[in-house]
Amino acid sequence: MKNFLLKSLGFFLLLVLIFGGFEWALRRIPNDYNYKATYYRHHNKEIKIWNVGSSHAYYGINPDYFEKTAFNGAHVSQSLDFDLKLLRKYIRRMDSLEVFILPVSYFSLFSRLEKGAEAWRCINYSEYPLAQFGLRKNLRIFGDQAAFDR
Repeated sequence: MKNFLLKSLGFFLLLVLIFGGFEWALRRIPNDYNYKATYYRHHNKEIKIWNVGSSHAYYGINPDYFEKTAFNGAHVSQSLDFDLKLLRKYIRRMDSLEVFILPVSYFSLFSRLEKGAEAWRCINYSEYPLAQFGLRKNLRIFGDQAAFDR
């Protein structure tokens, strides 16, 4: 019996290490949230034009066409409350910021990311360093959906 328990424990420990390694490797895959968090951390003092918003800004505003240093902080389905949290987090660090662009469309006035069909994206704001602005402590996971405490 003791031999069985030791072998079982060893087997489960091996599984935990393997799946833990996979999880660690998957979190290291480059993605847009991680890229933006890293960019904010290392280049926030250089940004002169900063736009945030939903997919309209994400796909519609190309920072390469501005004459000054610009950064597109928008993301698909990003709602105004997330834009406000980004603004509160980084505005004090952006010493050379001259222009802040916040495109507002009809749907952005009446929708919130955590309440819509794209609520699964909320976890990306808490799992990657982009959301070190206090979302993690308010985030609860229900299955594959995310919800926020009020």
